[in-house]
Amino acid sequence: MSDETALLTAILANPDEDTPRLVFADWLDENGSGSSAARAEFIRVQVEVTRRPERHPYSLPHRAKLTRFVELFEAHAKEWLAVVGVPTPRAIFRRGFVEEIRATADELVNIGEKALSREMLSVVEVVPALKYGPLADTSPAGDAVLRRLAEWPVRGRLRSLRLSALTLTAPAVAAFAGSPAAAGLRSLDLSGCAFPAESVREAIKKASLPDLTDLSLSWPWT
Repeated sequence: MSDETALLTAILANPDEDTPRLVFADWLDENGSGSSAARAEFIRVQVEVTRRPERHPYSLPHRAKLTRFVELFEAHAKEWLAVVGVPTPRAIFRRGFVEEIRATADELVNIGEKALSREMLSVVEVVPALKYGPLADTSPAGDAVLRRLAEWPVRGRLRSLRLSALTLTAPAVAAFAGSPAAAGLRSLDLSGCAFPAESVREAIKKASLPDLTDLSLSWPWT
């Protein structure tokens, strides 16, 4: 395992800790090339901004860091997000790494191992593609999304998942809910999808997800 791989693995395995991220930033400065120095600075700046006590949100140093964060983001976010495959309006960086994405089913299924080994991707929303058609996609896309998510590395990396306008089957839900990738799930929202309610509810119950506190399976208006 290379030093870079080991450092990234430590970040993904310890999502709440800043130290692995800052160690990686140092490594980028010493070993990276191209935009690596910018990414190293971006990680440090966003970690520092996040740590800043809210009682001093408008201090001059804090505003300077926010300005620098925006400059780095505008200059490099498109490049950094290319490996993930979603545009900048549908991705959120936290403490230097992509934590939240809003992706179509096709985009989600096509997220490759390189992105999964480099970015956090712990909050995921799958949204309909911009096209005319029925509210719920009756293709196998829903099951394909769940099965792809079940393959994601790092136990418990997903913390929040919301799916919209997809058709799901109970076996696919069971495969995802029982996978190591779902072990840390805190929020699961399938309310915008079509699925057999009772069998899906039973599949999630059998999975015994210990951190799941927010579960939505019914349509918002029922």
